[in-house]
Amino acid sequence: MVMDQSTSMNQRLQGGQSKAAFLSDVLNKTLYTIITNCSKADGVRDYFHVGVVAYSGRTRATVFRRVE
Repeated sequence: MVMDQSTSMNQRLQGGQSKAAFLSDVLNKTLYTIITNCSKADGVRDYFHVGVVAYSGRTRATVFRRVE
């Protein structure tokens, strides 16, 4: 997943929510869906590996997290 963290993400959408808040909601819902789809009676299965790259101008940060 690639996330924009530039100042343009402070702009408001028609509903009044910032682009950053909208992106955060979408990312959280996506991760929730992945986790619930991987959940079985005996626990969460290791079906996916999630990587996130966040960028802002010339800087970037990577976060690799295992969904369990």
